[in-house]
Amino acid sequence: MNLDWRVYPLPLAEPLRISRSVMARRDAVAVRLTHDGGTGHGEVVTSAYQRLDLGRIDALLTALRPRVTGYADPDALRAHLAALAADLADAPGVLGALAAAGHR
Repeated sequence: MNLDWRVYPLPLAEPLRISRSVMARRDAVAVRLTHDGGTGHGEVVTSAYQRLDLGRIDALLTALRPRVTGYADPDALRAHLAALAADLADAPGVLGALAAAGHR
């Protein structure tokens, strides 16, 4: 099983205005799991509130790559998502992207 990802800009249709800032775009990370010719996709979006900038998302995915590629197939990965969740307790967006990609 192979895990890779790419970053792309995510412009908002309308600027999001909150009390402390205005946001017109965010960065998104497309997560892809491939296995035996099948591909699953997930996505995580940067979040200042959750302290998920591109550097942290990349570091988390890089650290997870050896563990994820060690599973025999997506079913095995899905069966062990709870174990990965402990490492991603403060980064649920990354866990969600990985889980979505595992459900190809």
